[in-house]
Amino acid sequence: MAGGATWAWNYKEGLSGIEKERLWELPQFRMVSAADGKPFGSEDLRGKVWVAGFIFTRCQGPCPVITANMARLQSELPDGARLVSFTVDPEWDDADVLRGYMEEFGADPSLWVFLTGDPKTLYDLLYRGFKLPVMKNPGMPGGFAVTHSSRLVLVDPDGVARATYEGTSPDSLKKIVRDARALLKEPRT
Repeated sequence: MAGGATWAWNYKEGLSGIEKERLWELPQFRMVSAADGKPFGSEDLRGKVWVAGFIFTRCQGPCPVITANMARLQSELPDGARLVSFTVDPEWDDADVLRGYMEEFGADPSLWVFLTGDPKTLYDLLYRGFKLPVMKNPGMPGGFAVTHSSRLVLVDPDGVARATYEGTSPDSLKKIVRDARALLKEPRT
């Protein structure tokens, strides 16, 4: 997992040349939406610009700040953009637990989806798909049960990661909105 930390630190912050930058294509995925308990995945996001974040509900580290920043983005992102929060603690964060977290942060399910699923599938997606580190911490209290990246990832309508941002920084929000607008104007391939 050490290599994942290297990837996370090498990302550029808020790319000004977003129109030309293509970081990597994300693999297909299918998880469970907390809003209705139904399957939700990459096909549901095809054709949309979206911002991915990685959290867990009992986190006592960066997750509440990341989620609060995403809540601010919910009202600032342009039409056609979505937010997607993936739990990194799927054994604890089932759909019911995540639904309560959604409500706590005022998430509008038509704009912001929270996803859970099989732990191995989720961790593979984070590590291999999003190229972000994630690691369980056995024996640690629940609020520190998982170590993970605080990066937000901007994904284009074709499922390609285009930029990453520090999810705990309010300064990232303007950059995300700017870059999401640029991607929405970009011709589709």
